[in-house]
Amino acid sequence: MNVLVVDMIEGFTRIGALASPRVEALIPKQADFLSSLSVGSFVVFACDSHFPEDPEFKRMPVHCLVGTEESEICPELIKAVGDREYTIVPKRTHSAFFGTNLDEIIAGRGDDWVVIGCVTDVCIIANVIELDYRGKNVIVYRDLVDTYEITPDQSLQMCGSMVKEHNPYEFNRLFFDRYLPGVWGVEILEWSDQ
Repeated sequence: MNVLVVDMIEGFTRIGALASPRVEALIPKQADFLSSLSVGSFVVFACDSHFPEDPEFKRMPVHCLVGTEESEICPELIKAVGDREYTIVPKRTHSAFFGTNLDEIIAGRGDDWVVIGCVTDVCIIANVIELDYRGKNVIVYRDLVDTYEITPDQSLQMCGSMVKEHNPYEFNRLFFDRYLPGVWGVEILEWSDQ
């Protein structure tokens, strides 16, 4: 099995401007999933690893800078992979394919991919689209993916930034129920049902 783990790093789980308890709560279940993979499985960790001048910071708070703890993979997930083959792809945009060698990494790995991680409506969708462009069949385990929450009150407290309210229930429903399967042909499953 080929698995793309998107942005399960400290800066989206436990520390930094975009850390989210919702995303952190995915770690134990994702670790169980990764440790259940067969020996021949291949895992790609796509990880935000930004430079201060990256264009993304025109829209979002500074996060996951190169060489900081925020850009490190959650250690529970690395441990769960164990002796299965894996690689790490640092990325400077939402897509793990843009400006990286991910195309060469996945060449010859087959057409079936599972995508887990965060965030549903930004980096998950960006990477699903990229896999679709390359003719890959994609499964997204709904219970191994989530997005962050910014309440209206939190949005007001972030004066001066471009960050606005972000309702995870609304975004997850839209992407899991409509865009991912309806537009991109993604198979949406629950890992806990497997």
